[in-house]
Amino acid sequence: MWESGSLGLLRKIRKAILWQRIGEKPQERLTPASFAAAFFEDREPHPLETSPPGEPSRLDIQPQRPGPGENAPEVFISYAWGDDTPEGMIRTEVVEGLYAALAKDGFQPVRDSGEIRPGDRISPFIRRLTRADLVVTVISAKYLHSYYCMYEIYRLWQRFQGDGDELARHVVPIVLPEVRVGSLKERAPYLKYWNEQKAEHDALRLDLGLSLSAEDWDEVRLVHEFSHHVGQILGFLNDVLMPRKLEDHLDHGFEAVREALRRRLRER
Repeated sequence: MWESGSLGLLRKIRKAILWQRIGEKPQERLTPASFAAAFFEDREPHPLETSPPGEPSRLDIQPQRPGPGENAPEVFISYAWGDDTPEGMIRTEVVEGLYAALAKDGFQPVRDSGEIRPGDRISPFIRRLTRADLVVTVISAKYLHSYYCMYEIYRLWQRFQGDGDELARHVVPIVLPEVRVGSLKERAPYLKYWNEQKAEHDALRLDLGLSLSAEDWDEVRLVHEFSHHVGQILGFLNDVLMPRKLEDHLDHGFEAVREALRRRLRER
């Protein structure tokens, strides 16, 4: 299990209470409501969840270590950094748990916080990520509103020329419960956001004119491209079958992600 900090303790207490099965199921109250809805989604117990609280889980990862002469396959993690909000704490727990699960299973997980030190340039790491063979993207609302995160997934999309099948051979997305992209109505806020960003950048371009640097022009151009392709990218994220409940990932060591990565390696 990868349960740490206040979130992990809260989840353990909840599980212990539910295991008692005395009387009616307790009513749960937790604020903010959005945090409760995103984190404590009800689900049917996993068949391997048969150990009571305090006893080791029967579910364990059987590491598949590289053979002689083989290197551990690198897996880059693309994500938006956490913060002190409930959603930020969830993002942190997901990324930490994912990193630990991949490392235990014989992969070599790579993320920016472990590769970039103060004083280092960021752009070389982003180039490595967007050229990597395997990438896991942790998709949050913050991710889809971030220029740098969108740059990473857009470059991956562009690298495979918008071919969803080819992109799926290299990118495994984890879409957090706060993100809903299953219909045009649900995708609309992200489409509107990047259209608004495009309009703002166009206004700045007209206002500043020739004083724009090459980097400024690149940003204007990329925001235009984000606005044109964000709908297709969201459609890809929705089309990849992965668990959408956090407990399905956290309670089982990101089993679905690890299996998807193994399958992609076998298909090479």
